[in-house]
Amino acid sequence: MINMFMSEDDCRRAVYLGTKRNNIKTSDLDRGKWTHPLGVLSEIGISNLTGVPVDESIHKGGDNTDLNDVEIKTGTFPINNLDLKVKMSEFNLKKPRAYILCWASKNVFDLKDHLVIVVGYILYKDFCVKKNFKNYGRYNDWAVHCNDLVDATTENIINLLNNKESPPIIAKIDTILLNRLQTLCEGSIYQCNPTFSAVTLKTPKATFDVVSDVSLVKADYYILANDLEKIVEGFPNTMNDSNLLREKP
Repeated sequence: MINMFMSEDDCRRAVYLGTKRNNIKTSDLDRGKWTHPLGVLSEIGISNLTGVPVDESIHKGGDNTDLNDVEIKTGTFPINNLDLKVKMSEFNLKKPRAYILCWASKNVFDLKDHLVIVVGYILYKDFCVKKNFKNYGRYNDWAVHCNDLVDATTENIINLLNNKESPPIIAKIDTILLNRLQTLCEGSIYQCNPTFSAVTLKTPKATFDVVSDVSLVKADYYILANDLEKIVEGFPNTMNDSNLLREKP
């Protein structure tokens, strides 16, 4: 995570631009009173960090993407249980390179020094795979939990915003959990790659991959290594959960 300490001038700029964005989009001036300025404050913070300028033009239909084809999302829920959420209507219209999730409190209108935290990011292609349906009371959203994001560092956010993606860190699969799953499924390892980050399990009922990264999937169905513990603890019911045993994208 990255802590960004925003100045009073940053807050003033966010309130001014965020209020203008809100007023052009809706006649209900209270609807986006918090969300638009907080969103702009996160954009300003990431702009300060990376040198990529904020688009200050006002569009009635909304901007294309926030910063260099990357969408910035801001949440205010407790940071350890935060979702990166995208309205379904927005998801159907925009295809950014990636989403960045930030956290901020709601006191931006106090115009005092303000903390914004960059929580993490996710590439668009990975968001498409990991997203789950959520409804927070007003809109239907696609959401990915903060634990499923790449943890933000100054280096990877700068690289992301300047279109220089850091090479993915692909970890090895937990062999203890894999062996437990293999036993439960009465399966055998059909093949695996040299780094043990992708394994194909062949069972009496199905053949599927267990992978550390979606890019390694070859079979028609797969399990992400991060989901192995859930799969094992809830077996066999979890093998029928399409959010855990996923279809190849």
